[in-house]
Amino acid sequence: MARLASALPQPVIVTAQGDKTMKEETYLNAKPTKQAVSFLRYKNRDEQPHISYRKQFSGSLLLSVQYRMHPSISAFPSAIFYDGLLSSPTFLSELRLFPHEINSVLPIENTSISVRFVNVGGRNNERQGQSVSLPRTPVLLNDMSANSSYRNEAEAHAVISFLKSFLRNNKGTTPLSIGIVTPYTSQVALLKSMMAHDS
Repeated sequence: MARLASALPQPVIVTAQGDKTMKEETYLNAKPTKQAVSFLRYKNRDEQPHISYRKQFSGSLLLSVQYRMHPSISAFPSAIFYDGLLSSPTFLSELRLFPHEINSVLPIENTSISVRFVNVGGRNNERQGQSVSLPRTPVLLNDMSANSSYRNEAEAHAVISFLKSFLRNNKGTTPLSIGIVTPYTSQVALLKSMMAHDS
C-alpha cells in the first residue's frame, strides 16, 4: 500500500489564496502537543510505520484551514492526522478564552494552552459495546451503535473526577457551559449514565 501511495500524485491542497488571515501556530508547536504526538508514535511503533498524511491520502483533497475549533483543540488532530498541515486563523483564539479556573485542577506551565492531555491507561481500558457495570440509560443509543462503539471507563472516571474538582473549586462563581467531546456513542452513554447516577 505504501508503494502505491508513493507512486500516486501528491494530494491537491485547497487553500483560500486570497485569505490573508494570520494562521495560529502557537498550539501546534506547544510542548504538550509535541509530547502527545511523540507518545502516540512511540506506542504505535510496533503496529505500522508512520506514513505521512500526504502519502496516505495521495491524490485526495486536503483541508488546510479550519474555522470550527479553538486552535488549541485543533492542534492535536492537525499534528496527529494532518502532519501539522491543518491550520487555524489567529482570531479564533481570541473568540473564546480559556477559563483559568481549570489551572487549579490541571496546572500547566504555559497557562495560555487550553488543552490538557491526561494519561489514563489508553487501550488497556477500552471496551466495545455498552457498559454492564452501570444501568442502561435511554441516551439515544440504538443496539447496533451501542454494540460497535467504544467506551473507556478509566477515562470516564477521570472526566467525572475532573468535573467534580472543577465545580467544587469554583462554587459561587458564574456558571459556565462545559462541553465534553468524545467521538464514541458508548462513551457518551457511559458519561451520561455516570453523571445521572452520581450523588
